[in-house]
Amino acid sequence: MAIEETNEWICSTVDVEGGIRPGSKIKPVMRGMVAKDLRWDKGQTLKIYFDNGDKSQHQTFMDIANLWIIDGVSLKLETTDDIKGSNIRTSIGGKLNESLVGKQTTHPDYKDKVTLKVANVTNQSIVLHEFGHALGLVHEHFHTDFPYHWDRDAVYNDLKKLGGPWTDARYIDRHVFHEDPAGKLPADDELTPFDPSSVMIYTIPSNWTVEKKGLMPGKELSSGDKDTILKLYRA
Repeated sequence: MAIEETNEWICSTVDVEGGIRPGSKIKPVMRGMVAKDLRWDKGQTLKIYFDNGDKSQHQTFMDIANLWIIDGVSLKLETTDDIKGSNIRTSIGGKLNESLVGKQTTHPDYKDKVTLKVANVTNQSIVLHEFGHALGLVHEHFHTDFPYHWDRDAVYNDLKKLGGPWTDARYIDRHVFHEDPAGKLPADDELTPFDPSSVMIYTIPSNWTVEKKGLMPGKELSSGDKDTILKLYRA
């Protein structure tokens, strides 16, 4: 994997027209997907450094991040003022919501650099999603049994309007369609099938699929998310 090519894991967790959110007509299922070689060691204490923000924002972030540490999960989370000794380096504010995946943060290219960004620390859906990446989970729509068919032209047209890396069709191919001919993305481990209720699902507007079905990440961990994190880090 070429780490330098995966430094932007831009996510979108806003509500979209035509999107289906858990709690409506979808029953949570026990499924999940992770980066195979980027998971942390069981029993590890992950140290989180904040590049900005105040103590109240830091506490809000930690309260939400700790929702992943359910009963039976062996990981622990701690804050630290030592950037060099940190595992996850967080920035609050701005326009981006993104995170490196799991142990990507230990690569020399990211030494002393921010590895997780959240625009709004009070948005639980965003923080859960990005911290899920930090724990080693990848986007749920990368599953081989994703149930819909992409309207590729619609995806290209919408994302290219965002500018930046999204103007490159190859970038969209990797981060939306999961096409990875050059090995730019982490190796996947499909623990269980696709989970439409996961906080790790990408925001997918309904016009992006041939079936005109949209999806949005959950506002809280699904039973599948909880089962996945237990399978990864059970004590």
